[in-house]
Amino acid sequence: AGVILGVGVRTIMDSALLMGSIGKRRGRSLGMDFGATGLGLPVGPPLAQAWLDAFGWRSELAWGGIAFLLLAAVVVRGDQQPTEMPGVASVKEAAAAGHRGHASALLLTGFFIGNALIGLYDEAVYQHVYAHGKALGLSGPKAVSVISAVSLTYIIGGVGGGILSDLIGRRRILVMAALGAAASLLLLATSSPAALWLWAGAFGLALGMSTAVRSAAWADAFAGPQLGRNVGIVTPGYSVGAAIATYGGASWLETGGSFQALYTAAAGAAFLWAILGAMLTRSGPLPQGVPHVVRSVAYPPHAQKISTAQQPEL
Repeated sequence: AGVILGVGVRTIMDSALLMGSIGKRRGRSLGMDFGATGLGLPVGPPLAQAWLDAFGWRSELAWGGIAFLLLAAVVVRGDQQPTEMPGVASVKEAAAAGHRGHASALLLTGFFIGNALIGLYDEAVYQHVYAHGKALGLSGPKAVSVISAVSLTYIIGGVGGGILSDLIGRRRILVMAALGAAASLLLLATSSPAALWLWAGAFGLALGMSTAVRSAAWADAFAGPQLGRNVGIVTPGYSVGAAIATYGGASWLETGGSFQALYTAAAGAAFLWAILGAMLTRSGPLPQGVPHVVRSVAYPPHAQKISTAQQPEL
């Protein structure tokens, strides 16, 4: 049951990601997508707990399944194909001619590692900041509210970061977000109880920007007939980083490790993502007249040639 649920959730989330990746303003679309996720994080668990207390876990799971089926229907209903560019071989033509585009192994490897780094510093907070707050002397409700602070600012970071990345370029926003996450993690590591919410909120802002701009950068790099395949390859990187932060972090803390060391290591992961992300992303905004970057579309021999004036900036 857990495997089937994981496949279903991942499929819906990745489908929504891909649907938001094919337009000209993909940063804005993906920012709204991840911002909505941030809204669900503080609202969902209390509602689920209230349902569980009132009706039991079987009812909660059943109605949760119905909700996922409705979401799947929305994804299917809203699906659309990328807009084709005049004079450029269509996705179907490229596939039929056997000239499928392939993103370089270097880009795939880089984004996979980068996604693992984001998963590491993301889950280092979401999985362990409650225990960190308790260790600082906070009550249970106050420690939980630290997670809510992360989630609420995550909404702002996702929407704002996505929009800004469309306007001034992915690289600047991505690097700024990663460095902001690193700085806030270092402050979390040494925070007093009173300041914990402040630094948690700063981290949520940087995290929302990180996830939205990361996904927009994937769409820039892999646009074309292989977008879904390539995103499917790099997406599991997050699970690798999340597992390290969740299980590795818990094991470290149980053997006498400190929260300061945990969050310092997470800050190191965010700093590495700033360096790697700067190497993988564009330095400026996408051309506004181009529906999507087509670097991964290979032209079949019969494709119409395009004059220099007609060619999009790749």
